[in-house]
Formats: sequence, C-alpha cells, structure tokens
Amino acid sequence: MIDLRKLEQGQLQLVLHSQNVVSFCKNLVPDYEALCQQKEIVFHFLPEKTLVKVAFDAEKLEIILSNLVSNAFKYTPEGGKVVLSIHETDHEVVFTIEDNGTGIPKEFQEKVFDRFFQVNPSQSISTGDGIGLSFVKYLVELHGGTIRVESEVGKGSAFIFTLPLGTATDEISVEDQETVEPPVATKVSSVSEVQVSIPTAGHTLLLIDDEPEILEMLEHSLVEDFRILKATNGMYGLELLRKEMPDLVICDIMMPGMDGMEFLRLVRGDKTLLHIPVIMLTAKMDEEDQMSAFDSGADVYLTKPISLKYLRNRIDHLLTRSERVNISSALNQMEKSYTKEEQRFLLKCKNVIDEHLMNPDLGVVFLAEKLGMSHSSFYRKIKAVTGMTGIDFINEYRIFKAVQLFKSGETNISSVCAKCGFNDIKSFREAFKKKMHILPKQYVIQLSEN
Repeated sequence: MIDLRKLEQGQLQLVLHSQNVVSFCKNLVPDYEALCQQKEIVFHFLPEKTLVKVAFDAEKLEIILSNLVSNAFKYTPEGGKVVLSIHETDHEVVFTIEDNGTGIPKEFQEKVFDRFFQVNPSQSISTGDGIGLSFVKYLVELHGGTIRVESEVGKGSAFIFTLPLGTATDEISVEDQETVEPPVATKVSSVSEVQVSIPTAGHTLLLIDDEPEILEMLEHSLVEDFRILKATNGMYGLELLRKEMPDLVICDIMMPGMDGMEFLRLVRGDKTLLHIPVIMLTAKMDEEDQMSAFDSGADVYLTKPISLKYLRNRIDHLLTRSERVNISSALNQMEKSYTKEEQRFLLKCKNVIDEHLMNPDLGVVFLAEKLGMSHSSFYRKIKAVTGMTGIDFINEYRIFKAVQLFKSGETNISSVCAKCGFNDIKSFREAFKKKMHILPKQYVIQLSEN
C-alpha cells in the first residue's frame, strides 16, 4: 500500500540494472516450487534461452512474478500445473505465467487489473483485496512494458507481460546476488497462521477486525510492546480468546457473521472471560450505539478513524486498572505472570539489544556485561523468566525484528539479515525457519500475496 501510494504520487522510482533475467528468475524457482508443493501442483520454469539480458528493477520484478505465480497457485486445483516461460523478441522480453486452473470469465478479463476488483468475492478461494494485480500492472508499465490476460473458464489462465529490451548504465552479475537454497518438502505455513511476537512482551492483546488494513495498522503500532493475536471475525476471535486468554481485546463492531456486539455479549456472559477488558471500535457515532456498547459491557468505545495515541493511552489505563494480569508467553507457549521486576529486566534486555542489534559482538556475555550481571547470573535469570537460554532469547528477538522489517516492506533478504545482526545468510535462514516454519524468501512471497 505504501509503494502504491508512492506510485500514485509519482514518487516510486525504479533502480534499473542490466543483468541476465533468466538467471534472476532461476533463483526464484525453488520458492515457487515450494509454494506449489503445498497443493501438489507441478511448477515448470521454461526459458527459451539461458541468457537474456535486460534492464530491470530486481525488487519490483520479483513482486510482479511473485504476485502472478501466487495467483496462479491460488486458482489452480491440487494436481494441476503452473508454468513460467520466458521468450525474447527483437524488441522485448515476454514473460508468461500459465496455469490450468479455474479460469476467468471473458466479461471480467478486462477488469482484473482494476483496483479492488475481484472475479468472484463470494468464493472462499478469493481472499485477496483486489489490489495485487492492479499494482502489478503499475509496476510493469513503470518499466515501459505491457500486461494482458488470456483465459478460458475451466481450462486456466495465462498472464503475459513484457519488458522492453535495453540497457542500464549500472550492470551487476546475478550470480553475485544471494541465492535461495531449495527447500525441503515440508508443509509451508501461511503468513496468517504464523505469528511472531516481541520476546520481551509483558502483555498479550487480541485484535479482531474484518478489515486487513486496520489489523495491520494496529499490529504495526502495538507490536513493539505487546504480543499480538489477530482474528478476522468474532467467531474466530472468541476461539482465540478462550484458547490464549489475552490481557485485553480490541474488537470492531461491524463484522460479517458474528459482529462485535454479539462477541461482547458472549464474553460478558462467560465467567472465565468477563474480567478481560474490551475496547470496541466502530464507524458509528450515534449516542444510542455507544450506550448499547457500554450496556453490553464495553470498557472503551472508540470511533474510526482511530487516534493511535489515544488508543495506547486507553490500553495502558485498562491494563493498569485490571486486577488480573495473565500473560500468555510467546516464548514458551505457557501461561505466566511477569512480576514488575521481571518486566523491568526484560525491558532492559530489549533496550540493550536494540542499541547493539548490528554489533557482531552481541551475545550472552556482551548482554550480561551491559546489564551489569555475570554470565551465570544472566543465564539463570533469563532462563527463569522466559524459559529460554540467553542465545535463544537473542535470536528470538532478532527474528522478531526481521519479521517487522519484512512487514514494513523490506524484501532484500541479505539486507534484513545484516540489519538484524546475523553473521551470514545461512544462519539467518536456519533461525528464521526454526521460528516461523518457513524460509525468509517464502515469507516475503506470501506477504506480497496477502
């Protein structure tokens, strides 16, 4: 959304380099193969030549390809196939992403690149917001290329885009870039199923809203200080509430299925849940609606657009006021109540790691010294508070920071690896996959899909 806004304002710029686009795409193939393995879809990469040199923005081209491959995967049934082919003409390079999936009705084919358009929003398979293909079209045209779709219902679709042949003053070798190791054949979790939290978080918040943009905005605003759980409707939110027992809930009122008011009534009618503070969000400003929410047991009623500063003030007030502070630890998945002393200790750890995140010397001994503790004292303290060893705690925090960078728009794996203090790509991949159950590059692809 940020890149799209920049594009509309004429501020999104391309960083063009002349390189072999076939080698560039070949480095992406293992991620696409791993994605397709989830539904036993066969992925084929069929370049006409092994060397096709063209000037392109590597980050933007990866977004284009990942969106189109992800769409093909989404609408292709199990056992189907997705093919990426590259063909060079006298004036341009032609990319084709073809599948044998559900296909697009002819009357919709000219509209699929319109923003917010969805072929059939009523189908459960159509989970996007209708922005992806619109953004892809913008990026292709920003390169001076074209894009179109050819499709037949029941037989599949082919998205075809072109990039003009040309050169840029700066040439790089794609072989010097980071390559992705072929992933093992394991189940890849979706971004929505894996949630990473700051390991120094003292409280857990549950966010419930059917608008993904609102959830992302709230998460981005609060995730530095809280463990965040998210739900897109009242029914799933209620399940999460009973399972995780968060310290506070922020819930939208207007939602399909179980709306916020019904959710609130069920929470206040459950003796095991009624103590949990609930903040209700709504676009309704009528006094009767506010009174109805308070009568049903809402602690705070906020109207959209939300003041994040005021929201944070209300959260802090409710957490301070609450007699019971149960914290479901994101580190060891066990319910645990942190004392004030333990919270201060974790905050000190967070501040030291933040200050020295890119320092190669950051380790258990370094952190212990900065905290004024011996190595053995720090080990016992961090183990008692979090259930983790010191090095595991530091790596957990580094992965948390990496996820936040990816969510903020970073797509360069090497850059994020360096910013989070990992010594090499391999150790970063291993630590990331251990925590997120997915390779970093796959995570970035799924973020662009969502």
